[in-house]
Amino acid sequence: MKNINRYTISGITIKGKIIPIAKSNMHNIDFVTTAFESKEELVDFFRKSYKLYNLDDLKVTYQHNKQEKQENILYKENRFVVDNLELNKKILEYVKNNKRVEALDIPNINNHYLRDLLYYMLSHRIDKERPYETRSQAFKEILDNDYKTKRALALLLNEKANKKWKNYIKEGTSLEFDLDNISNIVDNMKRINSRVKRRR
Repeated sequence: MKNINRYTISGITIKGKIIPIAKSNMHNIDFVTTAFESKEELVDFFRKSYKLYNLDDLKVTYQHNKQEKQENILYKENRFVVDNLELNKKILEYVKNNKRVEALDIPNINNHYLRDLLYYMLSHRIDKERPYETRSQAFKEILDNDYKTKRALALLLNEKANKKWKNYIKEGTSLEFDLDNISNIVDNMKRINSRVKRRR
């Protein structure tokens, strides 16, 4: 689950044709899509900026076990996942509270990796070989180095946790981008992917 360039954002035309737009890591794709309020606004941007006039829909995909998987697209309401510099710290502080973690209804979380991580943090799982400080540091390293996991945890907490958490986690999200800046980012993603293909 590393932050590598294996995700492709593609357009889908009215007739169902798939048009790859750019390939990058999940963070860069989120960086672009969360600048827009909705799918309709993002589709309109790609139509006008890249002359994809027949575009009707979008999807983000990646390959896993030789199968194509689809990832959810984030928009402006989830901008905090990308630009909140305190997000790792806030997630760690939240999961330190056992009652909060248990209230997330862990057995019914579909993502088994997140389930295991949250169980790992619960104090009743403490043993001599894995003291709390050790588990807390391991959790912090995951947040620091694995954007996809941090993203999934932030979205999970935003969905299942209380209103206090939602207000707490969104503090400090203030980045604003104009369309020229976003176009430059997408163009750079396309150029990097093109260079990689030429090297192969």
